[in-house]
Amino acid sequence: MELSITFAQLVKQVAQRLGTSAAYRDWPADELAHQTRMEAEQLVCAAMDWSKLALLQHLPETVPDSVIGVVDGLVRRRVDGEPLAYILGYTYFYGRVFRTRPGALIPRPDTETLVETVLHWIQSQTGADASALTAPIQVVEIGPGTGCISITLQLECPASVVTAVDISAEAVNLTRENCSRLNASVDVVQGDGFAYIQQQGQAGYAFDVIVSNPPYIPRGEIDELETSVRLYEPHLALDGGADGLDFYRRFAALPPTLLGRAGAPAGLFLEVGMGQADAVAELFRAHSAWQSFAVSLHRDVRGVHRVVAVTREGNRFG
Repeated sequence: MELSITFAQLVKQVAQRLGTSAAYRDWPADELAHQTRMEAEQLVCAAMDWSKLALLQHLPETVPDSVIGVVDGLVRRRVDGEPLAYILGYTYFYGRVFRTRPGALIPRPDTETLVETVLHWIQSQTGADASALTAPIQVVEIGPGTGCISITLQLECPASVVTAVDISAEAVNLTRENCSRLNASVDVVQGDGFAYIQQQGQAGYAFDVIVSNPPYIPRGEIDELETSVRLYEPHLALDGGADGLDFYRRFAALPPTLLGRAGAPAGLFLEVGMGQADAVAELFRAHSAWQSFAVSLHRDVRGVHRVVAVTREGNRFG
């Protein structure tokens, strides 16, 4: 990068450098310019500890020499394929800022469809005034990662009591940090989520809602993922077994008695990979134990079936 340049020039140079890197090789041309400009602004803001507004206010000013090297280091990391969310240490999900770091899967916009599906279903089962419920809606998430799903559900639906269970210590710690930052009341537990649900069931406790974005990448396809995912995000959160469906089989094998109180609505909500929805839905439709539940598919903003919902009607939550 040249010395004695303005912040406006620096942002332009960074965007051009990002645009020619392998990290953007497969990006459509109409999206490339916008994305690289946005990331360039974020990297410069990170180097200066500025907001976007502050950057705009300083665009005509000369960049201090010391900042050039800092920005260059950040850009090198991004060009090498490191996810922007790990470089910045945060990302946005459902309008909130979540801390991110290696060891937990980065929240993606697709997963907002999972959250919206759960929220809409809860609303349909409670009516307009969920605050009038005599008993809270019990929700458990398996594999929270950053906690973005559990935290969002709890904040958007204060009538819920949310538990998040993850086998990864890194994910548990990060979820707790995000709970603290966002003032969310979520019980975060380290352990195997399936074992936890079964243990609770043996103690006579059933959850009204089970939600998960489980690992669903077929093991043989992990090496084909883009660099930012393959080399940086935890394979524990990616590897779904030989065909990507291992975790869905485990969900389908759960006794439905673990889901919901007697006579009350109950729902199991799962995010799925592209092209997996029909196969996942069939796991439940073909299982005799789930015959009293309806299986439905829900599309994300791109029109992809992203969520499989397995729900049972009952008396409204009250």
